[in-house]
Amino acid sequence: MGVLLLVLLGPVYLVLRFLIFTTMTLVGKVLIHALLLLFMTGTVALILFAALALPVIAPILVVFERVFDRITRVYPTILRAALSNRLTAVGSAVIPFLLAIFYLVPLLGSELIPQVHQGQFDLDLTLPVGTPLESTDGMIRQIEQRILKETEIAQLATSVGADKTEISSDDQGEHTATVTIVLKEEDVTHAGFDAYVSDLITLPGRIWGGITGKSVLAKREDDLMYRVRSRLDDLPQVRSDFSRPALFSFKTPIELEIRGYSLPELQRLGNEIERRLSKVPGLYDVKSSLQRGSPEVQIIYDRDVMAKFNLNIRSVADLVREKVQGEVVTRFRKEDRRIDVLIRVDEADRTGVDDLRRLVVNPGSRQVPIRLGSIADIQ
Repeated sequence: MGVLLLVLLGPVYLVLRFLIFTTMTLVGKVLIHALLLLFMTGTVALILFAALALPVIAPILVVFERVFDRITRVYPTILRAALSNRLTAVGSAVIPFLLAIFYLVPLLGSELIPQVHQGQFDLDLTLPVGTPLESTDGMIRQIEQRILKETEIAQLATSVGADKTEISSDDQGEHTATVTIVLKEEDVTHAGFDAYVSDLITLPGRIWGGITGKSVLAKREDDLMYRVRSRLDDLPQVRSDFSRPALFSFKTPIELEIRGYSLPELQRLGNEIERRLSKVPGLYDVKSSLQRGSPEVQIIYDRDVMAKFNLNIRSVADLVREKVQGEVVTRFRKEDRRIDVLIRVDEADRTGVDDLRRLVVNPGSRQVPIRLGSIADIQ
C-alpha cells in the first residue's frame, strides 16, 4: 500500500516542483527587467534635465559667484571704515530707523484683534422686530437674487433666524439673517515666463499692500461690499451690516455711548447721532443699539371669574402659551439633523387680539366652552 501511494504521489510532486520553479524564474526575470528599465529611465531623465537646466542655471551661478566674491573682498574694507567712523556708522543706521518709525509705522495701522482677509465676509440683515420667519425668509430670497448678480461671488450661504442651540446675541430672532459670501479665486491665465514676469512686476505693489494693510484681496472684498450695499439701498426696511471673520471680537471698532434716564430722549439722540455719523467719510454700518422692543400682548386674568369656572390660572396660562407659541412634542431625526415637531393652533386663529379672545381655555371639558376673552382682559 505504501509503495503504491509513493508511486502515485511521485509524479504529482514533480509536476508541482516544475510549476513552482518555472513561476519563480519568470517572476524574477520580470522584476529584474522592471528594475533595469526604471534605472535606465531615471538616468535618461537626469541627463535630459542636466542638459536643459545647466544652460539656464550656469549663467546665474556665475553671476552669483562673481557678486559674492566682490562682496567678500569689499566687506573687510567697509568694516574697517565703520569701526574707524563709529558716529557716522551709527547715524547711517539711525536715519532709516527713524524713517521707518515716523513714516512706515503710521501706515501699518493698529488693531487689538485684526480682521482676517480670507476671501469671505458676512452680511447681517435685520428686518423690523416682530417680522415672522416666513416673511423674513421670503425677503432674504429676494436679496439673494440681487447679490448673486455679482460675478465675483463663488458661493453663498444663508442662515435665517437664530439657532437656539448656539450662542447668539439678544437682538437675533426670526427677523434676522446672516449671508456668508465667498469670493472667487483670482483667474491666472498666464503661465511660465509670463507668470514670472507678472509676479515680478506686481511684487512691489503686493509688498506695499502688505505694509499698509491694503492687500489685493482686501481691496476686492471692500469693492464687493460697496456694490452689494448699493444693491440694498432701495430696501429701507432692511438694515445691513458687514463683518469679516475675526480671531476674537465682541465689539465694533468705534463705539459712542450716550447715557440718560429718558428712553424717548435717548432714542431721539441716538437716531440723530446715527444720521450724522453716517455722513462721515470712512464710517460704514452705523447703527444704534437702542432698538424697538418686540411687539407684545398683555393678558390680565380675572381671578374671581376663573374661580367661578373652577379654572387654574397656571393651567390656563400654560395652555395659551402652548397654543400660541407652540410646544415641541418630539424630534424627527434625519441623518445627523434633529428637526423639532412643533404643535400649535393654525396661524389664522392667532393673528390678532380678537383671535386670542376666541381661544377656548377648557378643551375636552363637558362644560360650555369658555373663551379667553371672558376670563381675561387682553391689551
